[in-house]
Amino acid sequence: MGRLARALQDMPTGAVAADPAWRTPEALRRAAGGWLELLVADEHLVREQRDSIRASIERVCGSSWSALPTHGDFVPANVLMHRGKIAILLDVTGLALRHPDVDGSWWDLVVRFHHPAEASRLARSFRRGFGAMHGGKPEGSNDVAAVRALQVAAAHGRATRGHAVTLLSSAIG
Repeated sequence: MGRLARALQDMPTGAVAADPAWRTPEALRRAAGGWLELLVADEHLVREQRDSIRASIERVCGSSWSALPTHGDFVPANVLMHRGKIAILLDVTGLALRHPDVDGSWWDLVVRFHHPAEASRLARSFRRGFGAMHGGKPEGSNDVAAVRALQVAAAHGRATRGHAVTLLSSAIG
């Protein structure tokens, strides 16, 4: 999975549309502030963690980065394997230019959440395949994952955003 995430980032940026919210740190700060306010009105967990979420937004937006191709929902469930090799990458409708740590951070968050007993081993394997991003875990991993979860939660209606809100809370906590 790490090698596949690296291959996605190595795609020519001109071949992938930008996610407007992730075009620049400033665009992301504006968009994430809107997502947060939308969710604070409806979601108790988000209201309770508002200050921590704002701090994550500021850490992500306060750093310098350039958008690269990302899948957006890069998780093991979106890959079909055949004979021990990746055969197909599913759900590519969210492919867009975003923060370079979106896929690694999202993958890490989802794997830790759904497979806590295996997360450490799987994360080491992911990092080896990716090329040891920034010497290990992606920088700001929880912060980038939290902002992505905020975006995903805000994109869903109140009835269907529960899982994304839980992931957001997990990234913050």
